[in-house]
Amino acid sequence: MKNIVDRLKKKLRPPLQEEIADLSDEEKKNAVDFYEKLRDLLSLTREGKQVITAFEKNPEQGSDDLKKYIENHIDDSDDPNFANKIAEALSGKESQFNTVVTGGNVDQIINIARLGSLVLNVHKQYFLFRDLRQLVTFLLFVIVVSSVLGFSWWWVQQPRVMGGTFNIAVAEFEENPPTDNPQIGPIVGQTIFNTLNNEAQQTGFENVQVTTKNIGVISDAEEAKELAGKINAHVVIYGTVFVLGNQASITPQFYVHDDFRGDVGELSGEHQLNMPVDFTTTDIVKSQAEVNTLLKQRTAILTEFTKSLVYLATENLPLARQSIDDSLQIADEYGDFGGKETIYLVASHVARLQENYNDAQGYITKMLEINPSYGRGYIGLGNIYYDQGDFFQAFQSYQQAAGLPNQPFGSYVIEKANVGVGNICNFQFQEIMHNELATDTEKQNMADCALSAYQIVIDSYEQMQEPETRLVEMAAWSYYGSGMIYQFQ
Repeated sequence: MKNIVDRLKKKLRPPLQEEIADLSDEEKKNAVDFYEKLRDLLSLTREGKQVITAFEKNPEQGSDDLKKYIENHIDDSDDPNFANKIAEALSGKESQFNTVVTGGNVDQIINIARLGSLVLNVHKQYFLFRDLRQLVTFLLFVIVVSSVLGFSWWWVQQPRVMGGTFNIAVAEFEENPPTDNPQIGPIVGQTIFNTLNNEAQQTGFENVQVTTKNIGVISDAEEAKELAGKINAHVVIYGTVFVLGNQASITPQFYVHDDFRGDVGELSGEHQLNMPVDFTTTDIVKSQAEVNTLLKQRTAILTEFTKSLVYLATENLPLARQSIDDSLQIADEYGDFGGKETIYLVASHVARLQENYNDAQGYITKMLEINPSYGRGYIGLGNIYYDQGDFFQAFQSYQQAAGLPNQPFGSYVIEKANVGVGNICNFQFQEIMHNELATDTEKQNMADCALSAYQIVIDSYEQMQEPETRLVEMAAWSYYGSGMIYQFQ
């Protein structure tokens, strides 16, 4: 700080430097006080502000203009307060500062002002801020800049919203047991992404976007659902890498969002493929390329399964059937494994849409052999019977689906089953209403059957704060079906 003051003193002209050096601290303070009051007084007018600005830039050169301005205004009868304010500013000062009176020696006023300006300039080098207002302004500026930088950094770290016809998000796989520096999970997720992204670039796999950037780890279906809504993803692929010593295996899971096509909405919610994708952690450490090759072979099931969903969403049933059959063919090489019923579910769904009911029912049969408690399977079986007009068998399948516990997240098995039951009872109710031989009791029983089933769906919808599209559609149909019955009655 002393060096700064010394450099400033060297810049001052010798006479003024000597005058500042001879002043006491109290005299310097008085000079500064007077100058600040003089500056405030002159700054009230445009002309005065220009004069004081020029004076601050160069007190020597600006002294004449300042002197002329003060003399004119002291003698100005239109502004008698000007002289009084100068006298007030000078009152009470020691030594030479109390000798100036109204109409007195203007040169002495300029000398005092010049000293005040120079002393003030020296003081400015000691302090970063002139007053509290400047400090607060600076702090606000720092806060705003920090907030902008922080938001920019946060924004860069967020996954981007996807805009394809069908969007697939691949998360980083979670390692179990967890580690501070996971290595296997990121490689697994990246490999699956690379495989799907390469497929997306091929002919016939168009308008599909695949992303993994900034997705991070997805731990459960709730997080997958939130991500899907946030970035407009139709399928979220995530899962867990189980590591035991030098051995590792992956368990990929799917969250299929239902906000894009009604047919695929039948498959919405969480799905899991406990595929036997095993490898050694040593391979990952030694050569990522070897691991990529291994995982590409093992994730062929996953790739074909996802492709079938893409083609199904775009209503390309032949290619959807081809992809799901390819997925099943590869899966059969590994025997039965947890989640394989999901592949059969999609295969049955595609076959039913093609009105190939024998194949559709055959897939359901294999599915239920793997997992007899799979509620989606009985919903699919009920839909097959319903499409063929076998309402009795459809009713039994829907009832069986609704009675199964522990349904997958987001499957809406109970709601789907009750929509099916309500539609069957509604159809039979309308048939009975046109039957002259039907009794009032028969009519009322069938109406109650439909209304009670529809009401279960309506209650589920009304209890959810943010119901998903599929549930909204089922609730809308339940309201409509109930209205039809009331109209007939």
